[in-house]
Amino acid sequence: MSMRSGEGLSRRSFLQWSALTAGFGLLAGGTATPAWAAPGGVPQPAQWLVTRWKDDPWARGAYAALPAGVAPKVRWTIAEQLIRRRVAVAGEFTDWGYPGTVQGALRSGRLAAKLLDEDGVGVSGRRALVIGAGVSGLEAATQLAARGAEVTVLEARDRVGGRIRTDTSWGTPVELGATWIHGVTGNPMVPATRAAGLSLSPADYSFDTRSVDTGSYAPGADQVRSDLGEYLQAMEDADPARRLSVEQWLDQNGWSASDPERAWALNTLITQEYSIDPDVLGTHAYLEGKDDRGGDAFVLGGFQRAPEHLAASLDVRLESPVASVSAGKRGLVVLETDGTSHRADIAVVALPHPVLKLGVVRVSGLPKASRRGITQLRTGSLERVVLRFDEPWWTASGITAPGIGLVGARWSEWYDVSANTGIPTLVGFCGGRAADGMPATDTGVVTEAVSELTRAFAN
Repeated sequence: MSMRSGEGLSRRSFLQWSALTAGFGLLAGGTATPAWAAPGGVPQPAQWLVTRWKDDPWARGAYAALPAGVAPKVRWTIAEQLIRRRVAVAGEFTDWGYPGTVQGALRSGRLAAKLLDEDGVGVSGRRALVIGAGVSGLEAATQLAARGAEVTVLEARDRVGGRIRTDTSWGTPVELGATWIHGVTGNPMVPATRAAGLSLSPADYSFDTRSVDTGSYAPGADQVRSDLGEYLQAMEDADPARRLSVEQWLDQNGWSASDPERAWALNTLITQEYSIDPDVLGTHAYLEGKDDRGGDAFVLGGFQRAPEHLAASLDVRLESPVASVSAGKRGLVVLETDGTSHRADIAVVALPHPVLKLGVVRVSGLPKASRRGITQLRTGSLERVVLRFDEPWWTASGITAPGIGLVGARWSEWYDVSANTGIPTLVGFCGGRAADGMPATDTGVVTEAVSELTRAFAN
């Protein structure tokens, strides 16, 4: 993630946290009453949505982070290596300036088109294929077309947007994927959202924190989280050994998760920022990327309209999953999973990191350095549960901040997004191994989440 630890308290890189369409079996919603009887001041939600990005065959998780022992340069190594001067790889995981963000995805698409034009066989007059209609693929296709290529985009899903996913089943836009723009100053996603008719609202990540063990406020947790932020800043300033994980460096310097409040701080400030746990995340994850400027903002009006706007003038073929891409000296062949083949001169492979790492799509001829970099990066999990209530019960319970921290809970980080949806709505997050171990059924997820909220508001 492209985060400087001094700004870590206000960063949320949620490209990845989304349910998908029913055709891929990952969008979960409900209106029936699940089998719980919530005591205290927490009522049953009227509706809910649960995400399972880690199970989506065309996502396989959230976004790519640097594990211990891996240098940030792996990203630009992947981005700048062409296959036979005809195929470029794009995606947030290849952007060394703003990895883990929608901005990084868009920038990677621009770079891919530029490299094919300037370092490859050229673009003007060429037949081009783009694999993937997320932001990186759509931007690559836009840039290739502007440079004179005849472009076709192949997308496995029945929609564009990739890990941007807006649900409208409640009659209002609910973000299940990317939700925020990080660093609005100079961010190319700002004009992209405005061109789609969307607006931005300044983000506030402050918390009222409660404990599920005591059922009351946990005012010390926020101070613990602030102290951890100072440790992370010191870690960045120290330029630590690349072999160390964040957890190892913290242990060596006297900070360990010795109680629930410290575990909560690790979850919300590290794991749910990077999608992988501190014992896996490398210290150099805090040394990569450029500083964000201008603060963060919510995207209002349905973020998915932005990629839809990008796709409006392109030849995008939905429900066209690709099995393989192979390049020769005179051209390339892209084979769809149904056996349909496409011939072209150049291509951009704009797929999520684990889809390439796991060989879901086989890309022949990747340079050794690119293959090694793709293997070294680590994509983790970040999932969300969205609960709609008839009334905003949390404000009656004394919550004044937009964020609710739950110490001792799997769903440890909640936000009141009612102002965005127009209805009483809470969205909760869990990441890393906690997300991998979430209940297998959506009713189970909702039952667990409401139980944790109920315990936290017992007093």
